[in-house]
Amino acid sequence: MPFAHKISFPQNDQSLEVLWIPLAAVNVWRIPILFLVSGMGAYFAMRRRDWKGLLKDRTLRILLPFIIFVFLVTPALIAGMYLAGWRENYALNFLHLWFLANLYIYILLSLPLMVYLKRKPDAWPMRALRCCMAVPWGLGLYLFGLPYVAEAVLLQPAGYEAYAFTLHGLVLGLICFISGYCMVSAGSVFWSAAERLRWLALLIALTLYGVRLIVFELESPSMSLVAFESLNWIFAIVGFGSRHLNRESRMLTYLSRSVFPVYILHMPVQFLLSYFVFGLPTSAWLKFVLVCLGTLIVCYLIYELSMRRLPLRWARPFLGLSPLPRPS
Repeated sequence: MPFAHKISFPQNDQSLEVLWIPLAAVNVWRIPILFLVSGMGAYFAMRRRDWKGLLKDRTLRILLPFIIFVFLVTPALIAGMYLAGWRENYALNFLHLWFLANLYIYILLSLPLMVYLKRKPDAWPMRALRCCMAVPWGLGLYLFGLPYVAEAVLLQPAGYEAYAFTLHGLVLGLICFISGYCMVSAGSVFWSAAERLRWLALLIALTLYGVRLIVFELESPSMSLVAFESLNWIFAIVGFGSRHLNRESRMLTYLSRSVFPVYILHMPVQFLLSYFVFGLPTSAWLKFVLVCLGTLIVCYLIYELSMRRLPLRWARPFLGLSPLPRPS
């Protein structure tokens, strides 16, 4: 299966190769949509502050956790993995924190565009973009597909899902970040277009994935087709999300606030759980369930006990949370 031999995570002696079938569908959009949503979040953050305030906020919430984990948590985890005997399965890197480094770079690069669109929200580029989005069925959204496909054609990545520490991942992430910012800058016309396009985008994504799975055994003959498949997965997810999740909800509010700290925590927790679970004399499927559920539960317990139930001010920057307002 693609890239199975390159994964630098702790691995069980027995592999579950069947998991590559659903993962092959998820892997082409899971990281791009995170950068796209990050661009959307930057737009909403920019509405409440100027560019200096945005840069200060993102420095505290992105760059600071990155530095803290790289210099404190990651070396300890590397040493633990080495001593535990995972010397062949673990490669020295920043783990999942490369995402934070890329995101901070995108914010720096996109600041001029953010300032321009905030000062001139009705400038001709945005007017033209809104006109394209008003096309029937939401087909105008495919205008955003041009840079996605161009990136795949020009860079020809060895694998579309190779995002970490690659030029492909760096450029694609920037495209997704700027796309997300411009999409929500268009206002309600974008959300309306995404909802109209959602079923067609889902059909195209499923069709392209089916061809990639059945005909080419998950190896696509063209990276541009994978890029187009990824774009349709994203449009489908955003469209269905806008249709069914765009409402007030305590659960959604809770999840939106906790997702970033849980992202930062999940990798060290997953590695440590793998150390204990993979040695158990039980089936690979049970180990898989234990590691997945255990990672989710432990991460949210840490978030609950240290961030919400006992709001430790000093610990919040470690997990990318904004400071609590000081009592008057």
